Amino acid sequence: MKKFGYFFAAVGCVVLIAAGCSAGTDDGQATEELTETEVESEQMTDEMAEETAGMNESEPVDVISGSEKVSTSLQNLKDAVETDAEDVIQIQSIGNEIQESWDAIEKEVEAQQPEEYKDIEETLYPLINETQKEQPDVETIKQLTEDTAVKIEAFREK
Repeated sequence: MKKFGYFFAAVGCVVLIAAGCSAGTDDGQATEELTETEVESEQMTDEMAEETAGMNESEPVDVISGSEKVSTSLQNLKDAVETDAEDVIQIQSIGNEIQESWDAIEKEVEAQQPEEYKDIEETLYPLINETQKEQPDVETIKQLTEDTAVKIEAFREK
């Protein structure tokens, strides 16, 4: 008799555990959502891998047009600071543009003109760092923007 009691208790525990494990799924809907999320995540990972692979290939970098983009972004930052120095979001956004433009040509500039590269980076990175602050110092940005623009222009003339 005790054996049947233990048997029914064990079966009851198994049923409760099985019911608890399946309680989170609504007829497989959560599983489908998870699967869709996994697929989207995998697609994004694949796309990022393709972009990274494209950047690692030895494609020629157009330093002239890249330096023009940096100059244009510097001018945009100068205009933004003069127009509305309180628009921190715009200043940060343009700072990101400057960084992206510079990153695209940085290695090539360093290889072609190491001295100018060091000279440009002495003001460029402090400028980028200043634009990313919560409350950027407008006077510092103006000075660093002007100094960097002069250095970029000197590089472009060589």
